[in-house]
Amino acid sequence: MADRLQSTFGTPARQRGIILLVSLILLLILTVMGLASMGGSLLEARMTGHYRDQELAIQSAEAALREGERIIHSSSSALLDARIKAGGNSCTGGYCQSRQFDTGHAASLGKACHQAGHLYERWELPVCDSGTPVGSVDVWNNAGRHLTYGANLPGVRAPARYIIELSGLARPATAPPDDCAGHPDLPANAGCQRVYRITALAGGGTDRAQVMLQSTYVK
Repeated sequence: MADRLQSTFGTPARQRGIILLVSLILLLILTVMGLASMGGSLLEARMTGHYRDQELAIQSAEAALREGERIIHSSSSALLDARIKAGGNSCTGGYCQSRQFDTGHAASLGKACHQAGHLYERWELPVCDSGTPVGSVDVWNNAGRHLTYGANLPGVRAPARYIIELSGLARPATAPPDDCAGHPDLPANAGCQRVYRITALAGGGTDRAQVMLQSTYVK
């Protein structure tokens, strides 16, 4: 009888040990799952913030493009020509001629960004994989060489910057073939259409997002 009672009362003690072990394993699993879920939530929050920054930057750049197009639409060709000529190849006041009109443009083709004689596009950021960049007027970091969007969008850290370039001339269907050839200063034919390129650089609510957009306007 005593042996039978001892055997009967010994079983629950072993079961309690197994339950404790199973509980610890389940707790470990839940902890790992909780940490993984927390990490996923943080990553999702970062991605959402970056996406919002990117969207704000795109909206800001698009607003600057529209403002540039409004300026071109509302200004006379003579006024725009005067501003482009004054801006020259240094984009003074945010107006300039396209790089293709620069002296030495043909010779610069194929040169690396750190080689003498290299010419950047006006809108290019002066960045080189190796060596110090040359030939850039750095329009974006010089307040006198770009235009600034007139109003700051909600949530955007700083107003967008933009430049207006004269890219060349377009020949209307009714114009003779050679009337619009060459440099914009050369042809006197008033029927030639001018091709402008607006380039806008904008950021979002932080410095993490930067967007550059371009549009072409024929007038």
